[in-house]
Amino acid sequence: MTDLRTSYLGLDFVHPIVASASPLARELDGIRRLEDAGAAAVVLPSIYEEEVETEDAITLALVEQGSWTQPEAAGYFSSRYHDVGGMEARLETVRRASAACSIPVIASLNGSAPAGWVSFARDVEAAAPAAIELNLYRV
Repeated sequence: MTDLRTSYLGLDFVHPIVASASPLARELDGIRRLEDAGAAAVVLPSIYEEEVETEDAITLALVEQGSWTQPEAAGYFSSRYHDVGGMEARLETVRRASAACSIPVIASLNGSAPAGWVSFARDVEAAAPAAIELNLYRV
């Protein structure tokens, strides 16, 4: 039988078939299904810097709405608003998939501002993917 082993990003694959970002790769169950189907690695859907920032701004606006009428209400919420969704939910998927799968899980990050993507890249790196795909562009 032909040897299809290859390497990419310093990772060794048993064959070159990598599942790219898709709806199946959004959650752990789908990622496991891709692994069970024989994918040599999985690339997760991209984390877009501007999406996370927009979600965080909306969450902050909702939390702070009307806070001037009941100042103590602000104490009911986490000081890090994005921990309830946005970036944290995406990072949790990276963490869980990396821990649960025997194939490489590759995170994907899209950045448009130098200060933003560097911070997000550190957070993604801490979630322990096998590699990070970084797409930089100017909006």
